[in-house]
Amino acid sequence: MRTSPLNDHIGKPIDLDILVTTVLKHCRREDGEARHLESAPVSAAASDTTQDFHDALRRIGENYTLYADMSKLFARGCTTLAADLQRHILREDKAAACALLHTLQGTAGTVGAMPLVKYAAGLERQFLLAGNTASVVFSADEFDAVIRHSCNELRIFSDELNFDSTTAIMRLTVLDKPRLATLLDELDELMRNKNMRATHVFDELRFTCGIALGDKLTGLEQAMNDLDFPLSLDKTQSLRESLK
Repeated sequence: MRTSPLNDHIGKPIDLDILVTTVLKHCRREDGEARHLESAPVSAAASDTTQDFHDALRRIGENYTLYADMSKLFARGCTTLAADLQRHILREDKAAACALLHTLQGTAGTVGAMPLVKYAAGLERQFLLAGNTASVVFSADEFDAVIRHSCNELRIFSDELNFDSTTAIMRLTVLDKPRLATLLDELDELMRNKNMRATHVFDELRFTCGIALGDKLTGLEQAMNDLDFPLSLDKTQSLRESLK
């Protein structure tokens, strides 16, 4: 009987279809329902992933062009993640490794790359529970494979939307002040309660208002990356004052 996600083995060279099927087989949905993939083809996993993308698209009001831009930004930011995490491990920088994985969960969740969210969450739990980075079972090749597969599925989905992103980019250059105010209020409340969901709200703020805000977002972004919520609260206040 399988009692742990560590009870399976994926040999090298890594086959992406086998890898993704195995990872998803040991994941559960948020409602606790198991993913029954033992005998399911990879297309079933792809279908689940597509639904995740549709859920993410719905969360931003079915704005196809904005979603396409978000997907491109996400994929661009993923190119060095495996190497960056490997470097943190070699330097025995547990805090940096956890921060990278936590940020990845937020950005991947924003675009609906849920298998990658769950994979990163599992790695983060290992690091948090481990005495040092050397005791964590980690394969840079496997991590990179999961990232590349997720980005490829995301690219395919975005391409199928078949929308020109020019209009969305132009729209993003105009600051939506009511939306920004709502996000800042939500962000402040979560940070005061030391709720890590604040990182997800900040990712949404960055995606929807980052281009229009430009350098004004730099201080808040750095504080959020450091998970320094007290400083982040100061930065949100400064941001509000700079926009008056």
